[in-house]
Amino acid sequence: MDELQRRIAAACKHYDLKAEDIGDRLFVDSGRTMPIIIAEADRNGTRVAEPVVDQVIATLVANKIDVLIIDPFVACHHGAENDNSGIERVAKRWSHIAEAANCAIILVHHSRKTYGNEATVDDARGASALLAAARSARAINTMTKEQAESAGIDEAERRLYIRSDNGKANMARPAARADWFKLESIELGNSGFGGDEVGVATPWSFPKRNPSDDCANAEMGYAASSFSAWSISCRHSRNSCSALCRRRT
Repeated sequence: MDELQRRIAAACKHYDLKAEDIGDRLFVDSGRTMPIIIAEADRNGTRVAEPVVDQVIATLVANKIDVLIIDPFVACHHGAENDNSGIERVAKRWSHIAEAANCAIILVHHSRKTYGNEATVDDARGASALLAAARSARAINTMTKEQAESAGIDEAERRLYIRSDNGKANMARPAARADWFKLESIELGNSGFGGDEVGVATPWSFPKRNPSDDCANAEMGYAASSFSAWSISCRHSRNSCSALCRRRT
């Protein structure tokens, strides 16, 4: 929980957000004291924990939450990750929750090993049923050496730049038209020596190679197109578990 709080504090400091700007609209849980497990596995397969589903819906509705982020997806169920039937059952319950609570749900999922290649949504780890059930999916990668050379970024700095693509591999946009972010190191000032430094994602635009390029600006915000949608994001990350919610204004 301390790590999540540091990340939120760093983002607030960078974007000059005050407590009154957030109000009571942000809910964060590490998943350690209150795990959200909506499915269990037994000899008969994956079984949805309907009481937990009902509690999640009730909490979302009561707090008027419009975006729920589960990170990572694997921590929200105890089924076999490669079981298509079981994962489909879990995915459909999240779809049901999104519809019942009138909110967007984002499931952050890990990718399988890509051995140096960029991850695509098709590289999502485990059963393909999760990707098939999602309305939209997004792959997140660090900048490649070739992209860094094209953008004039030093090799030592290229991993600070993150590319986000929506869709399958054959629908991915060129580097100059993808959504890009840069991790800025923010000093929290929580000690006499400056305190912890935490990375904060900031919008970044891939340099135009010539005036005719239509370089899309990276956009900050939630990866949800409507309150009834849910999506997955595939990324390389450590196996932490957290839930993040935002209340409707």
